[in-house]
Amino acid sequence: MITSGVIIFNWKGTNFDNDSVLGLIILFCSLALDSFTSYYAEYIRRSTSMTSLQCMNSCCSWGAIVLLPIIFFINVFSDDNIITYLIEYPDILLDIFYFGITSAIGQTFIFWALRIFGPLSLSIITTIRKYLTVLVSIIWFSHSLSNLQWACMVIVFSGTFMDIMVSYKNVKIKEKESF
Repeated sequence: MITSGVIIFNWKGTNFDNDSVLGLIILFCSLALDSFTSYYAEYIRRSTSMTSLQCMNSCCSWGAIVLLPIIFFINVFSDDNIITYLIEYPDILLDIFYFGITSAIGQTFIFWALRIFGPLSLSIITTIRKYLTVLVSIIWFSHSLSNLQWACMVIVFSGTFMDIMVSYKNVKIKEKESF
């Protein structure tokens, strides 16, 4: 319900004249990979007995190993040089610092939520976070929504509410079985 609601919300009409098919595919992949990533992280956490911070450190280290060569090759083989850009616009370094700090804090909560609530709840949390970002943007910039988009918002939040209710009932059932 959540993924379908978000995709339909972002679709502009009956044809793709105003939509980027690639953009919609990337959106779907992002939402699908949120659930895959959380399950895989849970598998790693259980099989290695890593703490949330150790798991976060491992993920960030692998991310750096993958991204640093890509950044290097883009920097060497492209006309757009990252170092030149940073020298030309040094004010952006403070923004990069703030982005890094807030990303680290956000990742801490993500790995903590994975440990406490599990992978399904984490994928729903991350999807809702993305959706709330869109909602805040709509309110902040005074965009208008179509009836279909309002219906999609109801679908997304209904799916979230249903997950919360089912998770709560499952916890209560497990508590009764343990007595």
